[in-house]
Amino acid sequence: MLAHIARTYDRSYGHFTTRQNIQYNWPALERVPISSPILASVEMHAIQTSGKLHPQHHRHHLAGVAPDEIADPRPYCEIIRQWATLNPEFSYLPRKFKIAVTASPADRAAVEIHDVGVRIKHGRTAAIGFEILAGGGLGRTPILGKLIRSFPAAGRSAGVPGSDPARLQTATAGVTTFHKARIKILVRTLGAEELRARWSRNSRPAANLRRGSKRARWSACALFAPRPYQQLKRQHPRSRQRR
Repeated sequence: MLAHIARTYDRSYGHFTTRQNIQYNWPALERVPISSPILASVEMHAIQTSGKLHPQHHRHHLAGVAPDEIADPRPYCEIIRQWATLNPEFSYLPRKFKIAVTASPADRAAVEIHDVGVRIKHGRTAAIGFEILAGGGLGRTPILGKLIRSFPAAGRSAGVPGSDPARLQTATAGVTTFHKARIKILVRTLGAEELRARWSRNSRPAANLRRGSKRARWSACALFAPRPYQQLKRQHPRSRQRR
């Protein structure tokens, strides 16, 4: 489908980015609405892919099938997508920001270098919850994200994972320097402790999806039902190299 879009609506090629996306740079503006339903037919879209907003959220390429995952991160990514898409609160931010979600101890999604990172973890009672990081990023000022919330449980969480730190992007609205209007600069300037205090004071349940958080989780989980994959025997890497 991606090749069809490139051949039919662009110049027969696209640019795969480092964030597992593809960019088509030359489509005629009047033909974009024609290509959108074609993308939707294979559960893809091009909404909010550019501009000063929340353009995308990330998970690693083995999400949902990696054996070391605590839970499937894709339903939580879908909840974040539904919450962020066309959300007027983030329609024109000082800079765009990105959220990454991982459920693996190996962290193949690299959540520490995103504006907001969400780690899905087990708590003391085996319940599933989140570690929320904020302020990561690369570019001209590489910074690792700081731990802000240690374990808001998924079953009791009223809001969307990572929604409160995402709102702090609006706090950089008065920054005139383009390269400093980032969450990572705000976290470095205020410090993690001050940031935690602000979020405790300003955390709002308005991050709830309109349908309710529990219903949203059930709906999102239904979209990613487990596939009947064949169970293969684990092989040592050296045995594969001999072949």
